[in-house]
Amino acid sequence: MTFKKFNGYWKNDFTAPSLKNINYQFKSGKIYGITGKVGSGKSGLIGAILNEIPYYSGIVAVEGKAVYVEQEPIVFSDTVKNNIIFGR
Repeated sequence: MTFKKFNGYWKNDFTAPSLKNINYQFKSGKIYGITGKVGSGKSGLIGAILNEIPYYSGIVAVEGKAVYVEQEPIVFSDTVKNNIIFGR
């Protein structure tokens, strides 16, 4: 999954991007977590990955599978990794 010069907009007026100039490449086979303060763009980034952000410029290329885990925490008494992948 690759972002190049990505700007994401929730409205089609293109005046204020909620995601600005994102350049990042997620590597295949790795597990990533997205954290941050309220309003920092976490949901926008997930929306871009899931192809739900309606307006954008730049490139977002998603190959393979991406998994979304809801923000409501369900934590098991186990390792962080097993709480993410549920033993798979």
